[in-house]
Amino acid sequence: MPTTDSTTPATKTCRYCGRTLPIDQFRRRRAGQETRVTECRECYNLYMAVFRRSRRLKHIAGFNAAIRREFDLRKVTALCNALLSRLGGLDKFCTLWKAHLDAAPPGSRAALDSFLAVLRLVEIADTKRRSSLDLPIAL
Repeated sequence: MPTTDSTTPATKTCRYCGRTLPIDQFRRRRAGQETRVTECRECYNLYMAVFRRSRRLKHIAGFNAAIRREFDLRKVTALCNALLSRLGGLDKFCTLWKAHLDAAPPGSRAALDSFLAVLRLVEIADTKRRSSLDLPIAL
């Protein structure tokens, strides 16, 4: 059973938001230890949410580049399926792609890459549709 020292404060100040909160609002450094981290749970959760979102947006940027480079229909389909399963479906994918495009400054390389990736997907979908209908492909 852990012992509590009378010199240990019952509150702590978060280094990010500056609020003084009860000690239980700070995560432990390691399980079983009494030392606590310097950011409150709310600031940590906000930081992790931003971190995870930026990591997902990097997946979209990588996807844009991979789609632009790829010419094989089967590989593009595999790329799309892998990203959709990784991100949790088409709705999530579209939401993240829009967030990626909104975050890019107009006229930037990231905005151009997103636009070119969409054009490439449309081109591939059109090619697939034409081949399934046995229509001649215009060059």
